[in-house]
Amino acid sequence: MCDSEASSREHAPPLCLFPEGKDMGDGNDYRKNLITVPACDEHNLEKSDDDEYLHLLVIHGYFNNPLAKKQFKTKLTRAFSRKPALLAALHCDNTSVLVDGVETRAVTIERERFESSIDMLVRALYFHIYGQRLAMPLRVHTPLLIDIEGENADEVNEQVKKFCLAVRTHLDPKEAIGDNPDIFWFKIDHSENRNLVSCHIQFYGGFDIFVTANEK
Repeated sequence: MCDSEASSREHAPPLCLFPEGKDMGDGNDYRKNLITVPACDEHNLEKSDDDEYLHLLVIHGYFNNPLAKKQFKTKLTRAFSRKPALLAALHCDNTSVLVDGVETRAVTIERERFESSIDMLVRALYFHIYGQRLAMPLRVHTPLLIDIEGENADEVNEQVKKFCLAVRTHLDPKEAIGDNPDIFWFKIDHSENRNLVSCHIQFYGGFDIFVTANEK
């Protein structure tokens, strides 16, 4: 993220997103061979609260696997008992919506905070794979974060859908990376002829995030 001297190593994604064995109770190790990258004190410390927020968001993914639901009932329930404002803040502004004919709740998120966390994560993953910093600006989208009230909501959502499909299609031949795929995996590619970086991230089997980076 910067040119400061590294003083530690930071997990990418944050360690809190990976379940502890005591919470799963299935004998599996969901923290094996985690990715870490060099980090300075400033960037490491300033992102700790955002790590919790990112975890809270992705664990709410509607299409997540059962591991996410179990993680919510264990680790996140403990976190809410320590910081009840964390859950209250996410659900303070919610709307009833239908997904595949089933009623659920849509919540308003801090989009800038979410994208900042994903920005740092993708730069860390890029460094892990390519061994150098990614300096280009990033564009982040996920089909799970949609506009339901904006004046041009349908048009915006359609553009997001096309963007996500284009990145997914481009990366489809690439092998997914991550030793804990039920929790997290990613695909990344740097097309040097177009100076384009593409990345597909998936959390808990159902929360997909698509990112591109270029000079334009």
